[in-house]
Amino acid sequence: MGDNQRGRLKSAGFDARKPVKKLDADLDCREATIRNQQAPVGVDINQAMLSVSRRKPVCAVLNSGSIRVDDVLSGTLTELDVIRMLPFGGGFSEVLMTGDYVKRVLDAGVLNRGTGGYLQVLGAEQMTGTDIWKIGGQPLAPKENYWVVLPDFLLTGNEKNLAFLKTSINADGKTTDNIGILQVDKPLVSDKSDLRSDLRLALIDYWKKH
Repeated sequence: MGDNQRGRLKSAGFDARKPVKKLDADLDCREATIRNQQAPVGVDINQAMLSVSRRKPVCAVLNSGSIRVDDVLSGTLTELDVIRMLPFGGGFSEVLMTGDYVKRVLDAGVLNRGTGGYLQVLGAEQMTGTDIWKIGGQPLAPKENYWVVLPDFLLTGNEKNLAFLKTSINADGKTTDNIGILQVDKPLVSDKSDLRSDLRLALIDYWKKH
């Protein structure tokens, strides 16, 4: 890595050489794994989002296409490894949505198996042999509302089978054009003290603490 690239990363708040975490076991980030099954790297990233959330979301979801390194990582990871893993970065938001919308999201993740739209999920699980989801150990209730944390990219509606998430947001966080999304707690991208502003910052913070 050249000095210019290292300087650009530093201006964005990253130190390419700085160690983040010594792995106890290899971390499989290969597309063949993360786009087809729930994976430890997905757990870690979802835990990172939950750890800095403010609304106590009941679950976290991550589109596997966010992870681009397509490799098995080992040893001591640096901040550069995190950037290689999540080159797009981007913020993530806490979204209050109806239970039927949560189910649509989770079902779409299953349908997207084999693609970048396959969702790594934490806090929700599908009951074996059924289309019933449980959240917090209880069956998902379509008429209830749930806080879910997810990458802002998903709110663009540009992910496969998740176009229904596209929404516009007022200054107060209320949505204007999506009946299934009631409120969005969104970080200011310019506020680096809010780790929700960049998924990589949240993951670095989480790995340094765990």
